[in-house]
Amino acid sequence: MKTIKTTIPISPLFNHRLIKLEPSTQEIELKLTDGDHVATSSPIQIGTSGPEPLFAQVELPYTISDSGKFIKLCDDDSRIDNTINLRLGKGQKMKSEAILKHMKPTEKITKKTIKTLLENEDSPLENNLRKTLKNAQDNIIKNAREHGLGVLLRKSPPAITSKNINNLIGICGLDKDKLNAMSENERISYLEMELKSTYGGLGIITTGTQFANVIGSTHDPKIDGKYWISAWKDFTKHKANQCASKNWRSNGKNYCKGILIGGHVILGTVPSEVTPETDKTVFIVPICTSHNARGDFYMKAQADTPILWLNDYFRTEH
Repeated sequence: MKTIKTTIPISPLFNHRLIKLEPSTQEIELKLTDGDHVATSSPIQIGTSGPEPLFAQVELPYTISDSGKFIKLCDDDSRIDNTINLRLGKGQKMKSEAILKHMKPTEKITKKTIKTLLENEDSPLENNLRKTLKNAQDNIIKNAREHGLGVLLRKSPPAITSKNINNLIGICGLDKDKLNAMSENERISYLEMELKSTYGGLGIITTGTQFANVIGSTHDPKIDGKYWISAWKDFTKHKANQCASKNWRSNGKNYCKGILIGGHVILGTVPSEVTPETDKTVFIVPICTSHNARGDFYMKAQADTPILWLNDYFRTEH
């Protein structure tokens, strides 16, 4: 079984009268077989909480897809508790109630102080752990890219408001009369659910990655009512300066012409339709109209290229 090993930081330097942490790292092993996985490290001591030793353990959920070519990670800071778990000496997860069993409140150290340190999103400890988690994820992404994997980061879709709701009515190919019969709040809630089924997140494909066109994507609904190249620019925060497969095609017609568009593509060398049964990741990259043409050819990334990931693409409702 193919695996990759990565050393990641799991605790920062932190000095507080309640909790003291030392910078620590841990090696985790990622399996590259398709499916959902959780990489789990052994608990190691990273500091103390009052009289008790404090341990840390990494539990990193990730998904491998497309025959081991993509790694999918969560890029939502609110899920830090699902990634780095702090545990007291007896192995219990570090919550304020557990800390209170070992820390006697005094005039200077109150229960409120302890709860604020552990549960407030803006606390110094929380901020330090978030930075550590971000550094850990950066290490994983860097190592995955060095091994030739594409990286996908799950992100929440943009918020839907009353100002943009009219542009979203036609996104998912749903019954407009049904939507118009709903209240505004009902429409927003319903469209949020549908958009979550379309917008997967962001990612990157590495130089040399082979990809091919999705057949039948011309009438795909737009994200946020925008043409796909505009959506790619908005979400990735990059400019579309050149075709992702600039002057390279497998059939030897190595030239680019036409304007840049947001092309629906899949990994591999065979252009094909995508259905729920094919289980292929569909993403948007900037390609020229010449490369977006039908034909028995595939393309190759000429540089590391940001991608817009489409989740649950072409559901049966369309």
